[in-house]
Amino acid sequence: MRILCVKPSSFGDILHLFPTLALLSAKYPEAILDFVVNPEFVQLLDYSPFPVTRKIVFERRKLANPQSFLPELYSLCGEIRKERYDFAVDFQGLMRSGFCLFVSRAKIKGGFANPREKLAKLFYNRRIATRALHAVERYHELAEGRFGPFKDEL
Repeated sequence: MRILCVKPSSFGDILHLFPTLALLSAKYPEAILDFVVNPEFVQLLDYSPFPVTRKIVFERRKLANPQSFLPELYSLCGEIRKERYDFAVDFQGLMRSGFCLFVSRAKIKGGFANPREKLAKLFYNRRIATRALHAVERYHELAEGRFGPFKDEL
């Protein structure tokens, strides 16, 4: 199984995702994880409890610049499409992170039923309702929506 995780920023949010990555790693030890991340957080993924195979850099500043937008978008799309993903999950809930799922061509594209930016869910074919208030618990619920409950691992 090959998984694409999209959570480009921020430092704390990526750390909050680590417990969910640990559970996924324990449940699917043979799975391969790729991660879309902003350049300033690439090294943080070296500490992920689920070893990250490919760190796909999301150059937000270059994508915001009209002069570099098209070449950077082309580069990002090419990097994401280098692999075939079984599942891609948007832990960010923004249009740009949802777009990364669309580009991935993953069989299953999962995200929050109520993402931070409502239009992001247009890119999901699995919209997962979460009830928790804390980020760690919301990420668990989002991952459980695809991979099944983690109760055995807790």
